[in-house]
Amino acid sequence: MACISDEEWEMIGNTETTAQLTFTLNVKQVTVPSPDPQMRLVEYIRDVAGLSGTKRCCNEGGCGACTVLLSRTIAGKTLSTTVNACLRKLCSVQGQAVTTVEHLGDKDQGYNTVQDTIARNNASQCGFCTPGMVMSIYGALASSSEAPTPTQMETCLDGNLCRCTGYRPILDSAQQVASSWKPPSNTPVPGPSVLPLQLDARQGGVSWTCATSVEQACSLYSAAGSNLLCGNTGSGVAKYYSGAAWGVGPEDPTALIDLQAIPGFSDVTVGAHSLTVGAAVTLSELKATLAANAAKSVSFEPLVAHMDRIANNQVRNAGSWAGNLMLAHEYPTFVSDLNTIMIGAGASVEYANSMDSTTHTCSLEDFQSNDSLDRVILTSLTIPFMTPTEHFKTYKVALRYKNSHAILNAAFHAILDGDTFVSAELCYGGVKSKVTRAHKTEALLVGKSATADATLQTALACLEAELGFDPMFGRTEYRQGLAKSFLFKFFLELQPTLPAALLSAKGYTRPVSTGAWSIDGASTEEEFPISKPIQKLSAWEQTSGEADYIDDAPPVVGELHGAFALANAANREVTAIHCDAAKALEGVHSVLTAADLKAAGMSNSLGGVFDAELWAEDLLVDKQADYCGQPLAIVIATTRLIAEHAATLVTADYCGSDKVLLTIDDAIEAESYHHPIGLHQYKDWNHGDPDGGIKGADIVFEGMAEVGHQYHFYMETQAARAVPTDGGMVVTCGTQFPKFTQGAVASVTKLATSKVEVKMTRTGGGYGGKISRSAFTAAAAAAAAVVSKMPVRIQLDLNANMAALGSRRPHRLAYKVGCKKDGTIVAVTGSYYTLQGRSLDLIRAPAADEIKVAIDNCYNIPNWGLRCYNVKTHTPTNTWARAPNYGPGVFMMESIIERAAAELNLDSHVVRSKNMYKAGDSEPGGQKLAHCNIEQLTAQVQVEGLATQVAAFNAANRWVKQGLCVVPGKFNCDLGKGLHAVVTVHDDGSVLVQHGGCEIGQGINVKVAQVAAFTLGIDMSLISIDGVSTKVASGFSDKTAGSITSEGCCASVILACNQLKKQMELTHAKLEGQLGRQPDWHQLVQACSHAGADMSAKGSYAGKAEGSGVASLPDKSGDKFQYVSWGAALAHVQLDGLTGELQLLRCDVLLDCGISLNPDIDAGQVQGAFVMGLGYMLSEEFLWDDGSKSAYFPAGGVAGRNISNGTWEYKPQFSQDIPLEFNVALASNCPNKAGILSSKVSGEPSFSFACSVLFAAQHAASALQGAPASLTAPATVEKIFLASKIDSTQFALS
Repeated sequence: MACISDEEWEMIGNTETTAQLTFTLNVKQVTVPSPDPQMRLVEYIRDVAGLSGTKRCCNEGGCGACTVLLSRTIAGKTLSTTVNACLRKLCSVQGQAVTTVEHLGDKDQGYNTVQDTIARNNASQCGFCTPGMVMSIYGALASSSEAPTPTQMETCLDGNLCRCTGYRPILDSAQQVASSWKPPSNTPVPGPSVLPLQLDARQGGVSWTCATSVEQACSLYSAAGSNLLCGNTGSGVAKYYSGAAWGVGPEDPTALIDLQAIPGFSDVTVGAHSLTVGAAVTLSELKATLAANAAKSVSFEPLVAHMDRIANNQVRNAGSWAGNLMLAHEYPTFVSDLNTIMIGAGASVEYANSMDSTTHTCSLEDFQSNDSLDRVILTSLTIPFMTPTEHFKTYKVALRYKNSHAILNAAFHAILDGDTFVSAELCYGGVKSKVTRAHKTEALLVGKSATADATLQTALACLEAELGFDPMFGRTEYRQGLAKSFLFKFFLELQPTLPAALLSAKGYTRPVSTGAWSIDGASTEEEFPISKPIQKLSAWEQTSGEADYIDDAPPVVGELHGAFALANAANREVTAIHCDAAKALEGVHSVLTAADLKAAGMSNSLGGVFDAELWAEDLLVDKQADYCGQPLAIVIATTRLIAEHAATLVTADYCGSDKVLLTIDDAIEAESYHHPIGLHQYKDWNHGDPDGGIKGADIVFEGMAEVGHQYHFYMETQAARAVPTDGGMVVTCGTQFPKFTQGAVASVTKLATSKVEVKMTRTGGGYGGKISRSAFTAAAAAAAAVVSKMPVRIQLDLNANMAALGSRRPHRLAYKVGCKKDGTIVAVTGSYYTLQGRSLDLIRAPAADEIKVAIDNCYNIPNWGLRCYNVKTHTPTNTWARAPNYGPGVFMMESIIERAAAELNLDSHVVRSKNMYKAGDSEPGGQKLAHCNIEQLTAQVQVEGLATQVAAFNAANRWVKQGLCVVPGKFNCDLGKGLHAVVTVHDDGSVLVQHGGCEIGQGINVKVAQVAAFTLGIDMSLISIDGVSTKVASGFSDKTAGSITSEGCCASVILACNQLKKQMELTHAKLEGQLGRQPDWHQLVQACSHAGADMSAKGSYAGKAEGSGVASLPDKSGDKFQYVSWGAALAHVQLDGLTGELQLLRCDVLLDCGISLNPDIDAGQVQGAFVMGLGYMLSEEFLWDDGSKSAYFPAGGVAGRNISNGTWEYKPQFSQDIPLEFNVALASNCPNKAGILSSKVSGEPSFSFACSVLFAAQHAASALQGAPASLTAPATVEKIFLASKIDSTQFALS
């Protein structure tokens, strides 16, 4: 579209405008001449204003890391709400006030109560999400005229994702600050009144207009290439339906039209028979208006409850109802909750036709079904009142309780005369494109009795025949079942009375969650500061946004940005790569392909230096695109946005049509396996006499246990910044393995390893995903820096990160098991598969060598025989993730336990007890279990009387059942060696510790500081912890993984401190003689300095016995593992069998941490690991495009594309998915003689315990169908529903 001319502006009468943006940022007025219409608020805050506390992560409003407070004036009142800065356009804040986390407090001005409470409660781990959490809580307080309720405080966080903490301490912090609420005194108010913003259309070829009338908006919108917006929240959703999330979307608009300032668009009118709202009214404002007028219509309360589950708090605060409905109109496969419930409520809309500026009114149902309507502008929504004699109810099921789009939704309206249907409207969303009315079923109901079972069954049969479910939406059998369940639930609502057994089937309202942790007995005061509960060293820096991450470093002059262009095909030969369109884009410096790297004298291999024979991956596609999303080229540009946009313009030509292998089944059929060094397709693992065990068993059964992918979901996506130096390169990178990353950079750039320095201070989460996968961004940034001779930074967009860099490996065990009648398992045989993806990564060991240490869990099974395969597919290379092997291994073993119990008709607790390890036993791998307290821990986690309570509930309820399960867990801890430390004492007595562990949120630095202070006998305030650098000896450490890194670093620090004390001994003795007493620390340091003593020492624990007393280190040099960690978890759940929805009523987690190095840190690790495990077990599911039609690609997709490459489809646990009662305890008085300082690990074991929830759900499903159910992981709502085998012909009203 051509730029809008000045004459055109005059023609539409827009003369009272300005091209200058004016708003308030942290109480200071800001003026931006001719701002970029495409710039988002997050870019201005971070890249222009230099306020890095507001984080970038998902860029689609799904994680809350970018949360800010926005204050604006509407109808003379100041309204403050939290919004996502990643969605908000900068130009849309004209005349408004923006508050970021920096305004609340910092180390200089002191910390705000919210910041301080979160820090003191250890509610921050990696810290990347923390500023967003702070702003959401602060926003809830600032926007309230009275003390917020507990429910409001819990809801205010429903748009904030945390992968570390498990949410419990964050929720506790929110409730604490609300309990002492005072009217806010420093909430910014909008600045002076300013003119609507009109920008010169020459800003990057895009114009911005803040429309001041409907006529003006129509005139502008009538032109092709123009887009309407209010809050712009729809952009986070639309990209999945337009293809932009996969780099194949439409061109960017050339004109943006802001509707916020149009008179009447923010109005709310309550009439005698209806409520009308203008088009700019947000979802939150509409929800509040409905709640305030709930007495006027029986429909309003259900609408409010349903709207509370639409999107999240920040999106509802910014997004307008009109934007949501227009998104549904533009993309009919978008299953809009608002669209369905408003059609069901009988809403009507007024809209303006942009072609002639005429206005029209029609029902919302007619509006959405009219395909001929194009380029129209919704102006108002009218919702009629329903009388008390009418009945209205809405329904929704999604993968997650909050912040998740519907799999199926519905809105039902009925008018009864007594118990007879006078009319009925049954509206469904998610059956097919657009909202579907069940007209035949509606007609059938008229004149029928609403209390008769015959009416219900006739209606269900008619509904089943009438609704034609489009398979394009997937989950067809589940959606069919839900549709009938929804109607049954509605019938239950219509009954004047219900039997007690049916009351629970009507629905469940989640109350405010609670929880506690117990650390009594996990520490020893005599050894403080070791084992003292202490906050993380950087806790307050994280809550204030002062903690810097990779992309927070201020740019230097000339610094460039990089982005990956990704392949759009899998298992195809690449015949040409087209970069001209990207190179032609203004601001693009260059585009690098594999051929360009070689032409520049570099390599395309990431593994040429580090273990090249065993591990080598290409940085970029060379001749073959192995998977969809594989990095194809590196785009280098002046800004991140330009680089990312240009990356979508890089295309390739592909040839070939071989089948794309995506799953374990695909690979088995094609016999596609990796061959670890020296092996062929598989490796057998045998222990004992498996064949003999099977033959001698009383009962033999076969089955399958399977668990899928899990994306790590580190909040800080893969990021690196490369700065060329004199003949070398400095790379700052979010990595768990600096030494490996250094080797990869050296391999690609062909620099000597000694010329490459990799630095790492902290990263926003890792969980194993930044051990090897961080090498891609580091090497790409370094290669770009070599070519450009300028610093280059890369932080991947979430969609690109998920598409390109893999996940946890899926696992499958096809088993045959032999048991005795008393429950003793005598043998396990079968086939084991682990899906490795395109290449082996660093996981070079055969699958058999990995799984054999975990598959036994806590059970002494004498005979094993598994044939193990590393599966090769056309998907990204998968890698380690939190509790690798143990997460899937424990689940698979517990699946066998549950199946054995079902086959033998025994309680699973009996089978577990019959097979449990005891002290003195040995594992199949040879580890001697000298200390084993698993029986005691399992007994401690039991809750007396709970099983009886569950049985009573199940007997009293027909369609809702409860389940209970206790799962024990074992975690073998690798030796804490290979982690180096350097300790240096400075002249002023301060101590610098440099260790090889990477701070990824696990609290390693505070534990190291505690140990250093104790060993040297000084106050912790004198200790400073430096970041990791490969230029320092400590940087040549092993990877940060396996939970043992903190202990290993502490051991090395002890050795270094002891060596320091030896180097100071002579001076100490002389000084003591001179003073006639023990010198204090500062006197000793000064004397040593004057004497020229070496005040630096290195330590490296190698598993050998060292030292004496408290700080003695155990001799583990002859063992495979340092020790074994034990724990257990109880899960109590409630299952709505009609929908598959699961409520986690209670979870208790108990872990033996020995004498904890820091009980607060360790208890937080237990919480976080368990909740991450919940996602693995329940909701985190990968969806692959198989090339057929789908809701996102109605015309057909591309085989191999990851459909779940963002927050829209991929669903980790959020704060309202955690247990309603969540209790964590560290076992008391359990010193660990084999551990470092008597401690044990905390970061990974409890991840495996989360399968207790899945098996509790399995028990509930079994209670529903009256026979044993079976679940695979993730046990999504769909899988649980199907496993429950609900028979709708059994639905009855009495």
